[in-house]
Amino acid sequence: MTLTEKQFFSLLRSGLWVISPDASLFEGPADWDEIYEIANRQTLLGFVGDGIARQVAHPGIPVSCKAPVDSRKKFLVQVVKAERRNDKLNGFIARFNRTFKEAGITPVIVKGQGVALAYPQPWHRQSGDIDYLLTPEDYVRARDILTPLASEVEPEGTDRLHFNCTVEGITVELHGTEDRKHHRAGPEKRFDDFTARHYAGKKLFWDLEGEQIPLMDHHYSVIYILDHFHHHMMTSGVGLRQVCDWVMYISAHRDALDEAALAADLRNLGLLRAWKVYGALAVSCLGIPAERMPLYDPSFARFSDRVWRIIAKTGNFGKFERKRPPMSVPRLWRKTISFAYILKQCARLLPIFPSETVRTLLRRIKTGFKHINEF
Repeated sequence: MTLTEKQFFSLLRSGLWVISPDASLFEGPADWDEIYEIANRQTLLGFVGDGIARQVAHPGIPVSCKAPVDSRKKFLVQVVKAERRNDKLNGFIARFNRTFKEAGITPVIVKGQGVALAYPQPWHRQSGDIDYLLTPEDYVRARDILTPLASEVEPEGTDRLHFNCTVEGITVELHGTEDRKHHRAGPEKRFDDFTARHYAGKKLFWDLEGEQIPLMDHHYSVIYILDHFHHHMMTSGVGLRQVCDWVMYISAHRDALDEAALAADLRNLGLLRAWKVYGALAVSCLGIPAERMPLYDPSFARFSDRVWRIIAKTGNFGKFERKRPPMSVPRLWRKTISFAYILKQCARLLPIFPSETVRTLLRRIKTGFKHINEF
């Protein structure tokens, strides 16, 4: 890891945990433009900005080595943008919660704004979209409410209930629990059953602008967040902020988590190795104490640098190196390019997740042949 990357992680840990950065890393000049670029690529400008504020206030760091005013201003601008974006998303959630309730729909927020509550400063999290989990019946009704309001609507998923649209400049995703129309097998089927079981259980509630926003229970959430970003990692790439979401949620709700129950479900869902790999990264790079990380296995720390290299290189959905051809290009050629990138990602991940990489590749090949008549 380069000195600049070590400085980035020190500032990030400072922002995440409200602690002072490591003064020994700032005994000489720092490349503040590169630190900004890393934080920007990983959508962590708000928390790194918080760390920079503590770096500037640190009495043990020479004035000449502290972040210059121009750099601090760049981060401050992004912090303000994050605060405004979060305010907009929270207002949307509160307003549409009322709309959905009036229609007899009970949507549950997953990831996103619900996870932000686990951070010491939720408003500094660079937010993405809004994800709702619903029953198949509520999914259809929510989709019908949102569609006329949307400026953009993506085609629905073919293997599960998944609807994506843009309303008021905000991306909204609807995820349905298992339905009769889609019958998945293997780990996907087990995850569908896991979701249905927890969806039917007791909900948590977030008091937002007088609205009681339903959230999934902590046990489900820590596994769902992991499954979501790990799936993206296996097929295209993931950003570090998604891993931070998982780590901060674990830390905030550690006392509510049962390690034995976690291990049993993770093993059943084929996610235990992923948990241990990212758990080691969380301890070595993101600063969660080992005793706060359930199922921590130090032997997996040997993968941490390699995992960080992949995250840094690819970014979320592989956007930093994946070249997507325009829609005017024939669909078969677009899918060929996409599959070539998946092969590239699988080659990187094979030493870390050997059996899962093979399963991912076989599943993608099977899906490709299933839809070959569409070309």
